[in-house]
Amino acid sequence: MKKTVLLLATTVALNFSTQAQLLRGIGNMVKAKAAEKLTSEVDKGINKVLNGKKSAGGSVDTKGDQAAQSENAPALAKSYSKYDFIPGESISYYEDFNKASLGELPLGWNSNVKGEVVTIDGQKGKWLRLFTNGMYLSSNTKPIGENYTIEFDVLMQGTPPSGTRFLPNFTIGLLSSGKFSTTHNSFLNSSTVINNKIEAMIKPNVDKITTATLESFGANNKSNFKSETITLSDFNNSIGRIAHYAIQVQKQRLRLWIDGNKIFDIPQAINPSPALNQLYFKLADNWMYNEANYGLYLTNLKFAQGLADVRGKLNSKTGFSTTGIFFESASSDISPQSYGILKELAAAISSVEDKKIKITGHTDNTGNASKNLQLSKQRAEAIGEYLTLKLGVDAKKLIYEGKGSASPVADNGSAEGMAQNRRVEFTLVN
Repeated sequence: MKKTVLLLATTVALNFSTQAQLLRGIGNMVKAKAAEKLTSEVDKGINKVLNGKKSAGGSVDTKGDQAAQSENAPALAKSYSKYDFIPGESISYYEDFNKASLGELPLGWNSNVKGEVVTIDGQKGKWLRLFTNGMYLSSNTKPIGENYTIEFDVLMQGTPPSGTRFLPNFTIGLLSSGKFSTTHNSFLNSSTVINNKIEAMIKPNVDKITTATLESFGANNKSNFKSETITLSDFNNSIGRIAHYAIQVQKQRLRLWIDGNKIFDIPQAINPSPALNQLYFKLADNWMYNEANYGLYLTNLKFAQGLADVRGKLNSKTGFSTTGIFFESASSDISPQSYGILKELAAAISSVEDKKIKITGHTDNTGNASKNLQLSKQRAEAIGEYLTLKLGVDAKKLIYEGKGSASPVADNGSAEGMAQNRRVEFTLVN
């Protein structure tokens, strides 16, 4: 009898436990679905630059309450609200891996481990997958100069094993190749042939204790400057989704932004000579991670030389041209990383008196010419709408034009040329 009662009690307890687990599981599923829906709605809000109406001529309809219209125009992204990065004017290197073979390290790159060009479910384009304990030298062979910007997109995915919340250390570096080629094998280790380099090392954590340091190295690869270790409280938000990285160099000064947040701004971070001319990436060795539970992917690498003189160029005869306003592929939806240049343009346009500004959109020659022409006009209008509804520019000052791929400024036969042709021009009109 006692055994029967004990068995019955155990059975009831197990049933309650099973039901509780089932209810918790259903609750988690509901939460996950709600979070998924919320994320989807947020993404839509980020990508849609304007919900306002257009007039028949394609210009902004400014009738009604301007304040209400401004409230209805969604921000590009909250994390980019203080973003002040402005890309350089002339693209010297661009790599999106579109012409690279899947499953292989891209042509011109070098590494001490394997690297693979891949596609990712749910993401557009091709990506370079990096592996732990690896050093990767980009295919750039051209001088960068004293003043330049570097941009790229990163997708970091990982499931920390039990006992850790950290992902493998990720390093972004610039070095001087000196008398060697920019992809020489000697750079794949801590070689003393390197006489100038600078590295930003990030120690990612899936919680809120990600840290970063910036360190420069001089003659014989010896450290001669190291920043304080800083905490990146928002970095965990960029894990598992595309994050935009941006670097701006002005002689010895280096600034680094990750996903709209300025991480470093150090006036004398870079040794004055020899000149840096190579971008590289490193992933630390970590025995807890393998191909099944970790991946880091790169795409859309861009070097742009010079400093963007927005106001000066806008007031010149040639006007101001930029490749720094990004759009979703085959769309007029403006990407969040465009905020810095848009904010600068709004200030410059607002300072112009008694003249209109024509915004002209251009595309590369990919796809149908007629559709490109239409898309370039839509992109010009989307920029104007954002400038007026979110940044206070007078809509009456703006007119729009699209030229599609009809007026290239560079060879569409190269990735750099195509990137340079995907531009927007701002010119004065009497």
